Amino acid sequence: MIDEHSIDIDNRKANNLLYLFMVIGVIPLLCILAVYYTNPDNLFLHTIATSTENIPSITSAYNPLMTKVMDIYCKTAPSLALILFILTFKTRKLIKKTNRNAVLRSCLLSPFVCAVFCIYSVSETLS
Repeated sequence: MIDEHSIDIDNRKANNLLYLFMVIGVIPLLCILAVYYTNPDNLFLHTIATSTENIPSITSAYNPLMTKVMDIYCKTAPSLALILFILTFKTRKLIKKTNRNAVLRSCLLSPFVCAVFCIYSVSETLS
C-alpha cells in the first residue's frame, strides 16, 4: 500500500527546492536587466558578449548587446534545470502507478513526432 502522507511530505520538499531554484534562476535575468537599464554601455555586459562571441546566436540589429547576453543566459538556463532534476529525482514520488510500456512508447515516439513536424515546417518555408 502506498503511504500518501510520506509522499506528500517528500513532494513538498521537492516543491520547496523547485521554488528555490526558480528564484536562483531568475536572479541573473534581473541582474542583467538592472545593469543594462542603469548603464547600457556597461563593461560587464560587453565582457560577456565578447567572451562568448564564438557561440552562435541570433542577435537583434536594434540591440545586439542585450540580445547576445540574453541568448547566453537562455543557453545556460537548462543546466540549472538539469541540476534541479538530479537533486529532486529521488525525492519526488508519484502517487499514481504508471504503465512502464506507455512511458517508454511515448518517450520513443515523441522525438519522431517532433522530427516530422520540423521537417514539415522546413519544407513549407522552403516552398
